[in-house]
Amino acid sequence: MQSFLRNQLPLMLLSLLMAFAIYLAVSGRDMTPHDLVASVVIAEPAPSYLYVNPDEIPKTVTISVEVNTAQFKLLEGRKLTLSLSLDQVSAGLNSIPLNGETMLTPALPRGAQNPVFNPSEITVSASAFATRELPVLHTVYGALPSFLESAGPVELDRPTATVRAPEDRLASLSAVPTNPSINLADIRSNENSIRLTPNLPGLTTWLTVEPGSFAAHVPVRQIFVEGTFEIPIGLEGPPAFGPPLPVAFTPRLAKVTVSWPKVWTARDIPTEADLSLSLKLDAKTLSRSSPTTAPLEAATPPEVTVVRIDPPNVQVTWLTSQNYRRLVTN
Repeated sequence: MQSFLRNQLPLMLLSLLMAFAIYLAVSGRDMTPHDLVASVVIAEPAPSYLYVNPDEIPKTVTISVEVNTAQFKLLEGRKLTLSLSLDQVSAGLNSIPLNGETMLTPALPRGAQNPVFNPSEITVSASAFATRELPVLHTVYGALPSFLESAGPVELDRPTATVRAPEDRLASLSAVPTNPSINLADIRSNENSIRLTPNLPGLTTWLTVEPGSFAAHVPVRQIFVEGTFEIPIGLEGPPAFGPPLPVAFTPRLAKVTVSWPKVWTARDIPTEADLSLSLKLDAKTLSRSSPTTAPLEAATPPEVTVVRIDPPNVQVTWLTSQNYRRLVTN
């Protein structure tokens, strides 16, 4: 049996070849229209000084072609691409005719008849790039914290930006909006800086903005609250040697108005015990015969500011045997 099969093998192979040849001959005469789909790829980009909107270029094209069944089966299983070159386009409308000889990969098989592309040509518009200087916009919302108030409008490190875009699109731009919006509720002091970036469509494709970011500053100042305290007046320290100065002064109490940041908590707010009033006297400048006017000085904790002292001055009298009893006992 095996010997018989070996003897018949050449004849069997010859029969298969003849059957395949007959199939090709028959199918080759079976020229019928078929639709093929090819993906459009950009083989050569447009010149750098021109912009072509990629949305105007179809993703695929359909090719109606008459091929025999065998040829169609070979094409049906392969991915067709149509290479589109934009290196020759100019500003304005451009029509690029389509053909299967130089643009299709793989090319249509020999014998294919009456290829029809749908669309038959691709129309693209090209626009020249232009440059303009545009103002930078920022958006502000919210309210400042209760301990801050505005000290002026938002300040940008650069109020304008250089924008490069296709002429037709640049004409529709009047400013460069930015992100993020500035929330005044987030401001805590005058030392603030917010980094803003351009917010325009096409930034990564056809539009550029220089610089790529902007620093915004919100000028604010702290709100201060005031309090008034009645403080006894003290004579600043005795001399380094010798007895204290023989003086009397009036009044003995004065009102001191001070201010502190509104943001302070209750434990930071100054009290009467935190304040003091004193006289700094120089015996050489004091009159022995008539009262001398001397200014009061207030001592306060850090960041507490003296607004006013009422009265700001006191009358200082040099004590003598004649006025001692009257001034000291009153």
